[in-house]
This record gives sequence, structure tokens and C-alpha cells, in this order.
Amino acid sequence: MQIMEFPIASNFQIQHPNLDSLINQKRLPDPVEIYQTALGIKPEVKNAELVKKSFQFGIDLAKANYYPNLSASAGVSTSYSGYQTSYSTSYRPGTTFGDQLKNNVSPSIGLSASIPIYQNRQVKTGVEVAKLNLSNAELNELNTKDLLRRAIEQACQNVVSNQIEYEASVEAFQAVKESYDVASEKYNQGIMSSVDFLIQKTTYITSQSTFLQSKYALIFSYKILDFYAGQPLSFNNKNK
Repeated sequence: MQIMEFPIASNFQIQHPNLDSLINQKRLPDPVEIYQTALGIKPEVKNAELVKKSFQFGIDLAKANYYPNLSASAGVSTSYSGYQTSYSTSYRPGTTFGDQLKNNVSPSIGLSASIPIYQNRQVKTGVEVAKLNLSNAELNELNTKDLLRRAIEQACQNVVSNQIEYEASVEAFQAVKESYDVASEKYNQGIMSSVDFLIQKTTYITSQSTFLQSKYALIFSYKILDFYAGQPLSFNNKNK
């Protein structure tokens, strides 16, 4: 459970799926078709595309510094004073706090323009940097897609190779098993020495191990291919 990053629980049970239905489905995967499907669902491709788009906007933002910058501002203020003098114009006897705030309202509005005159070199440098960032993002997108394509091509080749290897291991294991059964009968009848029988048994165990390795390697290659094709990672035989 720790290897699978699951919290330790007492009700954990290991499933034993029926793998016989997954063995040697005689697949002939098309790497081009799977690659086109993967381009639309893989997050690393989407991330590379979005990064490229963000740098495309960055060029437009850098070029905007060539143009004048026009800004507007507006505000309103008021005041209150409790100090009374003969020269006070903001306070009259009997004027309440609310009246002062209402009578002393001072609205303001402003408009300013900033024209870049001595910043052409700085703006040009900013635009060139933005273009370089876009070029790097485009290269990263191409590299991401190329790595995905190569991984899918390798996964397709692994499926084909593992299917052939599994068929060969089945035939080899059956032949060795028949020899082992004959050797077991001879040993039980006392017409084979223990040394010869142990040699035959070791050969049988080795062949069985090779057979099991090819079996699970084939299933694993199927699951890798399903992953790139956007198929759910289950042990149900839904792929042909």
C-alpha cells in the first residue's frame, strides 16, 4: 500500500483479475491513429500549446509600448471641520456634520498622455525578447509532440514484439512441460537418476519463468498502449 501511495487500512484486499482474456489479442496497432488521439487528450501537449499562446500575447504586449499611453482618472472628496473662526468659509453656525460633507464635495477628473520618445531601443529589445520566448515555446511544443510520437511508436512496436515472444514462449513451455512430465514418470519408475531429473526440473522451472515473464510483459504493453489511446486502465477486455 505504501508503494501505491495508499494510506494503510485494514480492509485492503488484493484483486486477482482473470488475465486469460487479455492474453494475445492479436492487435495490430496503428501508431498514427493513436498519436492523433493522444494529441487531443494528453496534458503535456495541452500545456505546451497554452504556453506558446501566452508568449504570442507577450509579443503584442511588448509592441504596445511603441504607442502613446493615455490614462484617465477621476475622484471625489469632501471635508469636515469643527473649528470656527470669523474667516471660516467652510463652517457656519448650526451647520451639521452631514451638511458640511455635502457642501464641501470636490469632484476631480484628469487625463494624461505618455509618449515614448527615448524608449525605442528599450521597447525593441523587449519585443525581440518576446519573440525569442515564443520561438523557445514553439520548439518545446515540437519536442513534446515528438517525444509523444516516439513513445507511441515504441509502445506499438512493443505490443507486436511481445505478442510474437509470447507465442514462442507458449510453444517452448509446452514442449519443456511434456519433457518434464516424461522425466517425472521415469524418475518415479526408477529409470532416471535424481541428477538427470533435477536438470530436467530446472529446465522446466526456467521455461515456466520465461513464459510468465512474456505473459505479463504482453499485458503490460497492452496497458501502455491503452494509456496513450485514452482507454481506461482496467483489466476488462474491451480492446480488439
